Amino acid sequence: MRVRKLLGILVVGGLFLVAVPAWAQFRANGVAISGFAGINIVDLGNTIEAAAGNVGNVRTAPSLNLAVEYVTASPWIGIEFGGNFTPASIQLIAPIATPDINFQFNHWYLTGNAVFHILPDRSVVPYLTAGAGIVILDPELGDSQTKFVFNGGGGVDIFGVRTERTSVALRLDGRFYLYSLRAADLDAATVAELGLPAGFDRTLSDLVLSAGLRVTL
Repeated sequence: MRVRKLLGILVVGGLFLVAVPAWAQFRANGVAISGFAGINIVDLGNTIEAAAGNVGNVRTAPSLNLAVEYVTASPWIGIEFGGNFTPASIQLIAPIATPDINFQFNHWYLTGNAVFHILPDRSVVPYLTAGAGIVILDPELGDSQTKFVFNGGGGVDIFGVRTERTSVALRLDGRFYLYSLRAADLDAATVAELGLPAGFDRTLSDLVLSAGLRVTL
């Protein structure tokens, strides 16, 4: 019975997507706003955890994202400006903290990206994106630091709602952020709290997986 219900849902969903006509395409010179949330795996390679003597692990709360895209004269290409905020905390372990405590280390990403829409005239539109910008590292102790960041990834927009002037799509997105971090970039208080060695100099990678809505105006 459950299998029949699942098959029914898949069939109806498939017919719905196939039935969406050409209005679902990305319109030349159009503007779209996307809001989405998800998870951010900060320090994907556990670089900080391996190097810092006082760090147990890095934890993150839900990541919040906002993006505005301008679709160029070619619907295949878009220019996107995006922002991401990830509340993060670093678990400090004994002997620096007894019992273990959390050290806030929030991340802000502000980027400009090129977006390549694959099959922009379909109701399901995969895309690739790449660009650069800044990441603002905001520690609980010490001043915030701004670093140059590269980012790249991709996802899919699934169109399903339309009014006379707008269309709405479900957006599934995944992207990497790459940036370098040195102990010398941080305040002495931050370095001491984390237990980073003085010579720490690494490239960090963060992975953000998110879902939300894209509204085309």
